[in-house]
Amino acid sequence: MVLINSMLGGVLALVVVLVVGGPLAAACALGMLPELAFALLGHGRTLVALGRPGEARPALARARAILGDLQAGLALREVDTMLETMDARPAEAAGT
Repeated sequence: MVLINSMLGGVLALVVVLVVGGPLAAACALGMLPELAFALLGHGRTLVALGRPGEARPALARARAILGDLQAGLALREVDTMLETMDARPAEAAGT
């Protein structure tokens, strides 16, 4: 009976996190750092593709921090390349 109550409490907490904070908050609360990092990377990638790099920067920076901690080489290089490209664009626009 105690185990069932404990499980129900955990499920209820997950539902509350999902409803209040969304899937990213749930991933973070559950310690699903790789999923969180890849969700942030995808979000940043989408914003960059939509021409909104300023909005993408916080998501990519957070993804980079998590991926760096996880030593996720390929994904980390993708984030670094995106950030470098974003940093280079204003200099190119100013030179033209």
